[in-house]
Amino acid sequence: MYFAVIGNDKRMDYVAQQLYSLGCDVGRDLNKLQTDTVLILPPPVTLESFNIIEPSLEKISCIYAGNVPEEFEKLLPAHVPLYDYLKWDTVIAENAMLTAYGIIREAYHNKAWLKESNVLVTGFGYCGKALAYCLKEQGARVTVAVRNVMLKNEIEDLGYDYIDIKAMSSIDLDIFPYIFNTVPALVIDAAVIDRLNPNAYIYDIASKPGGTNFLYCHEKNIGAVLSLGIPGKMYPEEAGILIANAIYNHISK
Repeated sequence: MYFAVIGNDKRMDYVAQQLYSLGCDVGRDLNKLQTDTVLILPPPVTLESFNIIEPSLEKISCIYAGNVPEEFEKLLPAHVPLYDYLKWDTVIAENAMLTAYGIIREAYHNKAWLKESNVLVTGFGYCGKALAYCLKEQGARVTVAVRNVMLKNEIEDLGYDYIDIKAMSSIDLDIFPYIFNTVPALVIDAAVIDRLNPNAYIYDIASKPGGTNFLYCHEKNIGAVLSLGIPGKMYPEEAGILIANAIYNHISK
């Protein structure tokens, strides 16, 4: 079985290296495909990606890619199955941990003092859980804000404080110098920003455009940053090895 790992994304270098270390036949050149090639593309996939691979489709047995738009998948012939590795639970969970490490690293670079600080995490999906865990490990006092009240017991059992995300615009948030948002919807709106400490800083890792009213933050002189694609930018080796192992395990079933 031949693997063609395509793209200039730094993660793909480590995907290729890891597959080679697992005993796979690996190449990085789209012009040197073999029959029944397994093609691996970096995220995010674009329609331009299809134009690049279209002349080689007859040699491709399947495609592994990340953040694949529906339009791309519709263009593929029926005999070429496509798998989005960024939708697999194991990859999502590990990427969430890398994202948590990365945004905490960014906070420290920004002179944040997390130990014994009150920190608010909005959302409790994969990234929210990873962030809450990592922040607590750093010695922060973590409060988690969620929409689903059914998560209250789980959150408190893990040693975090709980607040209803819908109540943030009406309660005192002055105690939180740092807010980490993981919700891909506008949850840190003007009403919430008005309740924040004037010196608060918001770290938003939700998918673009984030869950923060950045314009209002600027008007109020509240620090806020949207940080996207942290695993690929800050941990390309770890992210690449993760992707390679996940693909190898999937195709070896």
